Amino acid sequence: MTSATQLFLVTLSVLFLSAIPVALAQTAAPVSGAEVYQKRCAACHDQPGNRAPARDSLQKIPAVRILRTLDFGLMMGMPTR
Repeated sequence: MTSATQLFLVTLSVLFLSAIPVALAQTAAPVSGAEVYQKRCAACHDQPGNRAPARDSLQKIPAVRILRTLDFGLMMGMPTR
């Protein structure tokens, strides 16, 4: 086997193996937002008297603001809309 053939087979193997995670990600079941909320958010946001905003308040906030807060934390002085 020539070195060019070996290089081709190694390259082909790397390309094939790198495609496996992409294929698996595309077949993953969709995630329910309600399930994520119950698992990761409800413990704080569904407790009365807690500093975290209640669920009904969260529903009035644009999703982009919630995502920004999750990424960067609470930004004091920022408008809620």
